[in-house]
Amino acid sequence: MTYTVATWGSDVRNAETKFCGIVADCLEQLNNGNSTDLAKLLCITHGKKSSIITVIEGERLKFAAPLKRILNHALEGVEIKFDAKKKAGVRIKVGDNGG
Repeated sequence: MTYTVATWGSDVRNAETKFCGIVADCLEQLNNGNSTDLAKLLCITHGKKSSIITVIEGERLKFAAPLKRILNHALEGVEIKFDAKKKAGVRIKVGDNGG
């Protein structure tokens, strides 16, 4: 079974043990130019509206703070903002140093 952000979000039993692997996969996808998985993960953990994945709006998960700290270290120079107007629900802007 391929473990994706969508399956992680719906698998409460294994959410804690699979979290680091999912974050690593999202960062790898971002490095390859695909920000969709990271956007999904951010929307799930922060309970933000997205057109590409169903979330419980306003339901901030306990993974939100650790994810923010990981991304702050891993993505220096990358600006991440929630944007309800965007289909993914997140705007990711890469700075000059590439993140």
